[in-house]
Amino acid sequence: MKNTVTTIYIKNMVCPSCLLIIKNIFKHEDIIVESIDWDKAAVKVDKLPQPYPEKVEKAIEPYGFKIISSYNEKVSEQIKITLIKWIYFSEEIVDNARLKELLESKFQTKYLVLDPLFKKINGYNIQDYFDLLRLERFKELLSYNENSFTEISLSLGFNDFEEIQHLVRTNLNCSISKFKKTSFYHRKPIDHL
Repeated sequence: MKNTVTTIYIKNMVCPSCLLIIKNIFKHEDIIVESIDWDKAAVKVDKLPQPYPEKVEKAIEPYGFKIISSYNEKVSEQIKITLIKWIYFSEEIVDNARLKELLESKFQTKYLVLDPLFKKINGYNIQDYFDLLRLERFKELLSYNENSFTEISLSLGFNDFEEIQHLVRTNLNCSISKFKKTSFYHRKPIDHL
C-alpha cells in the first residue's frame, strides 16, 4: 500500500515548543509526521489511528490543541500565527499603519475580507488581537528590566509612548508606572488571548 500524506490543521500552536509537543504526541500515538509547521502537521494517512480524527483530537486536546476543520478557522489561525511571529520572533517592526498592508500581501486577500472572518471566529477584530499580543509582549519585555518604556514601545511598533500608555490604561486599568511597580505582571498565555 502506498503511503499518502494528509494535513491536519491544529489550533493553538503558538510557539516552537508547541511543535515539539505535537511531534511527541503523534509519536506516542504511532502517527508518522512528514512535516510540521505552526498551524499544521503533514502525516501519513495509513498510519492514522482509527477512528480519525476523533482519536487524534482526544490525544491533543489535554495539551490545549484542537483540530481545525473549517476554512474560516484555518485562515483565522494563520492570521494569529502571522501576528505572533511578527511580534515575538521577527526583527521587522510592524505598526498599526502597516498591519493591513502586510496582511493583505501575505494572504492575497483584502483586509476588509480578513477582518470580519477573523472577528466571526474569535469575537474580536484583527487590530484588537494585534494590540493584545503587543500588550502581552510589552509586559514580558518590561519584566526583564532591560529597556525603557519608550524603547520597548517603539520596538513593538507603537508610534509613541502615549499609544502604549492608552492600551495599558484601557486593558489593565492603571498607568504604566503603577503597573511596573507591581511585582506580578499579570501576563496571559498567548493561546488564551
